[in-house]
Amino acid sequence: MAQQNPEETTETSSDFMTFQMESSSIEVSEESNKADAHKFFADQDKMKDFISCRNCKKEFDHVFHKPFLLPCLDAICKSCIQEISESQSYECSKCSHNHTCFQNDQILLQIDNTREIASEIFRLKNGGSSLICEMCTNDQMASHRCFDCSVFICEDCVRLHLSLKTLKSHSFIEIKCLLTGKVQNFGLSYVSKYCQVPGHEKEQIKMHCCDPSCMKNVCVLCAISAHKNHNLCDITEVGKEMETKMEISLKSIELKVEKANTSIAHLTAINEKSLNNSQQVQAEIKACFFEAKKALEKREKELCEAVALHLKEKQMCIETEKEKISSFSSSCEEAICYGKVSSEVNDHNHFVDIANVILPQLEILDSQSSEIEVTFDTMTFSSKSLDFWFETAVNSLGKLSVSNAYSPKSKVVVTPAVCYVGQQIQFKIQLFSSTGNLIVDEDVSVCLKLNGESFEFINCAFETSSSSFTGLWVPDKSMKISWIVVSNEIELQTLKGVIDINQTEKSSTDKENKEETRKSWMWIF
Repeated sequence: MAQQNPEETTETSSDFMTFQMESSSIEVSEESNKADAHKFFADQDKMKDFISCRNCKKEFDHVFHKPFLLPCLDAICKSCIQEISESQSYECSKCSHNHTCFQNDQILLQIDNTREIASEIFRLKNGGSSLICEMCTNDQMASHRCFDCSVFICEDCVRLHLSLKTLKSHSFIEIKCLLTGKVQNFGLSYVSKYCQVPGHEKEQIKMHCCDPSCMKNVCVLCAISAHKNHNLCDITEVGKEMETKMEISLKSIELKVEKANTSIAHLTAINEKSLNNSQQVQAEIKACFFEAKKALEKREKELCEAVALHLKEKQMCIETEKEKISSFSSSCEEAICYGKVSSEVNDHNHFVDIANVILPQLEILDSQSSEIEVTFDTMTFSSKSLDFWFETAVNSLGKLSVSNAYSPKSKVVVTPAVCYVGQQIQFKIQLFSSTGNLIVDEDVSVCLKLNGESFEFINCAFETSSSSFTGLWVPDKSMKISWIVVSNEIELQTLKGVIDINQTEKSSTDKENKEETRKSWMWIF
């Protein structure tokens, strides 16, 4: 790659843009470009990003932060370029590519005049630039901007430019044009159309040197001197050719942008659909486990109530037994007391009569058992098998199913078209993902429904020869059924249909013959 001086490269770009302004064959494209550029300059956020160095975040200017154009069409300022001079390259944070910026200590990048002018427009619109003439010391209000001098100038300095030979070839534009965004004038905003080689200042740029070592715009004097043996072309023709190539490239890139936007919209739709599906599934899971929790809480309550009831019944038995034993103990104590007192206070004659009453009662009391008749039982809650049972029960409580099949791109062929009892019906199913990939590894079946109720599932196996899942079914009676394809336990709502199953063809033929015979007999009679 031949070294190019940034200023020379700028001239080449300027001449090409000047050609664009002068050519009458590109008026339609020019109008479109004006509209796009005006819209771009009106977007403050885009402009702010466009005129800021991505490396140091400073706004571009024409001195310390002069912009240099990177191959990826991003830019880096002069200050940052100087900082990376030792490494010779710069890794762009936008495209993540490492761009070579120096060769033999010379900057390979050309000055980005587009961003330089855009930064001035941005500052002017936002009141960030002084409108005082930057060339003279009269402190007059600036009315124009000289793009060769990179300063704002007043009316006196404009006249000075027009009167001095060294400045006469400079290009300048009215500030009001910059502020109103009249981008049709920007073609004059870079460098003059005159040759910058000393001694050729009065010569207009009319030729383009196509020699690989040059590739720049030259005047007629340059063409017959320094570029005498080079391949030279008329700059207008070169401009037309380059503009045509650029238009073709831009249209191609615009199509890619449209496709990219379509893909982004499609991915956004997929994301929203996935989000809605995820929320729905989560809601179903929560509802399922809410019911499971209610069932567990109900079972817990039943078990606790059973334990409480058992305890209550046991306590009633214990209280009854305690009352019975207490009553027996009281009767014994009363009999003992009565017997002892009676033997003390009565003589033998009266005691004999009383003893005949006391002794039978004592025998009755002595014959009764004082042992506890309430049994002691132990109640436990069995949890030894709970771990295995509970884990099995919980794991079987719901199942997540995922299918990559995308119904709109999949298809089903049912043969034959007219079905009869006892005739084999074949389902051939081709499933594709949303990206168009053939699906071969899912569990596919056809669910048959009668009056909305599922009554049979036809398992389908994948056949490599036909690249489809195939299932067979033989109906045993005439009926009208509906069917739907199921993949990984998920019903594919667009892959469904209805089958009318008629009587066998033979039965139908016999019926027709009988009808013909009946008509014949009717005719005879």
